[in-house]
Amino acid sequence: MKPSHPLLSRVLTEALVSSLCFVDRGADGRADSDDAVKVLEDVAHMAGALPGDQRGELIGLVAEMATAEADPARRTFLEGLPERLGLVAEASAAPTAPAAPAAPAAPAAPAMDTPRYWTLRHFSQANPFGPGCDSVPALLRRLADSIEELGPAEIQDVVIKSEMTEHGAWQSGTVYFHLPEDED
Repeated sequence: MKPSHPLLSRVLTEALVSSLCFVDRGADGRADSDDAVKVLEDVAHMAGALPGDQRGELIGLVAEMATAEADPARRTFLEGLPERLGLVAEASAAPTAPAAPAAPAAPAAPAMDTPRYWTLRHFSQANPFGPGCDSVPALLRRLADSIEELGPAEIQDVVIKSEMTEHGAWQSGTVYFHLPEDED
């Protein structure tokens, strides 16, 4: 599907990428790493809600930007962005494999034994649209079942969001976690 406003899509994607790159780099030490992770989580959640064709368009625009980017650090950031936002693998109602890892930046001057990057995986789920989509207990049961399917995982954060619809607040959740093999 061709975008209805290709210039608008391009400009908004460039603005989003510039903002994320700024946040990821820690705003030259001025940004708190927890705030940076929260921003990346929010963007990943919103991007994950895009329909498949729009997700594909976003991935394509980011790939074009990476190819044209002269700054090596920014090019590397752009090349990994679709995976970090969980756009490469679609989330399912009960994931059999975790979503792609994300690697938010640590504070600007880490200690010698502190890794500069770490792996953070995530998946998102929502209640089925329609009557009952506003049930937080149903969403929490869904998320808990999926967390159990992960096996040994260290849960870092669970974010619950809602979007108003004619059926009430449509609940969705994103779980952020580490797996034992991520410690390497």
